[in-house]
Amino acid sequence: MILVSSKVTTWLQCAKAASSSLLGKIPLVLNMDESVMKFKYGKNRGLIIDRRSLPPGHKHRKEQIDSSEAKAAVTFIGFVTHDHTIQPKLPQIIVGNKHKLLLPLMAALAILKPENFYIWREESSWCNKGIICRILTLLAKCLAAYMETHQIILVLDVASCHYHSSVLGYATRLGIRMVFVPAKLTFLLQPLDSHCFSRLKRKLKQKWLSLAVESETGTVSHEAWLSAVMVVVPSVLCGVKWKSAFQANGLLGENLLSARVLRHVGWKSPPAISGDIPSEHQLKSIFPKRAKIPRNSLFSWHFRPKAEAKAKAKAKAKAKAKAKAKASALAKAAAAAPTLD
Repeated sequence: MILVSSKVTTWLQCAKAASSSLLGKIPLVLNMDESVMKFKYGKNRGLIIDRRSLPPGHKHRKEQIDSSEAKAAVTFIGFVTHDHTIQPKLPQIIVGNKHKLLLPLMAALAILKPENFYIWREESSWCNKGIICRILTLLAKCLAAYMETHQIILVLDVASCHYHSSVLGYATRLGIRMVFVPAKLTFLLQPLDSHCFSRLKRKLKQKWLSLAVESETGTVSHEAWLSAVMVVVPSVLCGVKWKSAFQANGLLGENLLSARVLRHVGWKSPPAISGDIPSEHQLKSIFPKRAKIPRNSLFSWHFRPKAEAKAKAKAKAKAKAKAKAKASALAKAAAAAPTLD
């Protein structure tokens, strides 16, 4: 069994390594995570009102939610960063299937959609490697103005689609470094899980219930609900400064770890963390048991310059040897040529 302390130590080492060798750039740490967002938040526990207790003129109404609607949901893909001035630039995305996000609904939402809020209509609302690559493209586009001055460090959980070799390779080409939260510790170390999503979901539930109360039928249409979501999400994600969450979880330096993390790990104080690239053995503490850990792809921003320098030196030596051999052959040919006395 891998100790929690080993997982957290490797996590801190990955975060520290990703923030090093920046060539003068400013580290910009982002956290991305997916969360299920329901269409209906009804059938809650609460008071049961008897018909005889209703005020005069009020009718008793039963909550109108069928089973299919009760299970209907989309995937919300959220981004937060420690830099409050850049937070409004980050994309916030809803991914839904074509059976729920109908074309008329998409047309209606397009008019209301705020800047940097995106709704994608796909075959499935589940994320896959293709969706992740599309998200990375969008992220690079939204942060294009900062790519020259900042080094983007993207923090993700260890869902298999996040660390697929094609995703890691594409992130490298875009200039994005990736850091992964240890399996089963997202509640403790991932800012969106530890500090954000509970607050966001509470606000969303409150909003849905208020819309249901205001509705004459007690139901909330998909258009009304998603329109409200596009107001609530930015108000929460851009209305709070998340720097303290990144500090508490060790993403801005191990010395800023919160008492909660220290207590959970069993440390009295933060340990000294190496800035070296973690070994394959260390990485096993972060990823699921049977995961294939592409270390070279994960840290290609570290290994690639060395490999390129080595290949360049080898090519130069080979060209030099070839030129020397050619010169030697010409000299021999000149010596063997007949001369006129």
